[in-house]
Amino acid sequence: MILKKMIKQNLAIILLSSIVLTACAKPASNPNQNVQTPTTKANLSAEQQKQLQQLLEKTKKNLIFVKGGNFMMGDFGPEHSVDKLPYAGGDSSPLHKVTLDDFHLSATKATYADFDVYTDVTGQKK
Repeated sequence: MILKKMIKQNLAIILLSSIVLTACAKPASNPNQNVQTPTTKANLSAEQQKQLQQLLEKTKKNLIFVKGGNFMMGDFGPEHSVDKLPYAGGDSSPLHKVTLDDFHLSATKATYADFDVYTDVTGQKK
């Protein structure tokens, strides 16, 4: 009889403690809280709009056209034979055909100043 009373008491204490601890728990943070909304051009200051426009013009001016096509990608392997034919090793990726569409590529690398303008107008961390 005493054992049953002690079990009920302990169970009640555990249940009450669980309820109290759950009630005191920190609320879950909103997962979208740290997500930054994209900055629209209308939200930018006049100086930011000017810097953005200059960056866009510079970037477009530096683009070069690259014609798409096919090429073989993968490990040709080291040249082992007398004929200098490549043989792939056991860990190499198989040689396969890749097709690329036409695309544009910047003729110059992005500078730190370009990146600063980008992060400033998009509100991203540097």
